[in-house]
Amino acid sequence: MKVRLFLKKKIAILLILLTVNSFLNILFVKGFEWKDSTLGAHSKFPRTFSNLSKGNFMNLTYNVKSGGDIDLHILSEAEYTKFNAGQSFTAHVTRDNSLQGNVLFEIPSDGTWVVLIDNTDSNTAITYDLTVDILLVNPYFWIQVVIIIVVVSAIVASVVVVTVVLVKKRKKGKITNQNKPKV
Repeated sequence: MKVRLFLKKKIAILLILLTVNSFLNILFVKGFEWKDSTLGAHSKFPRTFSNLSKGNFMNLTYNVKSGGDIDLHILSEAEYTKFNAGQSFTAHVTRDNSLQGNVLFEIPSDGTWVVLIDNTDSNTAITYDLTVDILLVNPYFWIQVVIIIVVVSAIVASVVVVTVVLVKKRKKGKITNQNKPKV
């Protein structure tokens, strides 16, 4: 009885530790926030995020509180360089003439990405809020899930085998109260 209770406690602790560890590694959020920020007429506000990995996510929430609307772009560093030089550029996300919104963007390639609030075509300054959360996804998550399943299965199988062996021994009378193994 003590053996089973001991094993159940160990299994429960191991499962809790593995689960917490795995889910803490799935998602890590880096948050950035600009509240009541002002952007002048004919201005732009680029915010650069470096070392992002393919498969991570960028979640933006923006709200223009006063002034005109904005153009919001998410660009690779190379495309932002083109924008800055006045050349034709391609944004991965564009919200033209926008006052508010939410954008969930999956990073398509490793590198530096730019969130650009563009007020260059306006004669009016704006006040805005911007929140950018970078969601870092663990690339080894599914491997961890498989390892957890294998480990848990092995533990459960061990407990079942030990329990069956003890039950069989008890039924055969080999284990009595006097000669039970001490754990």
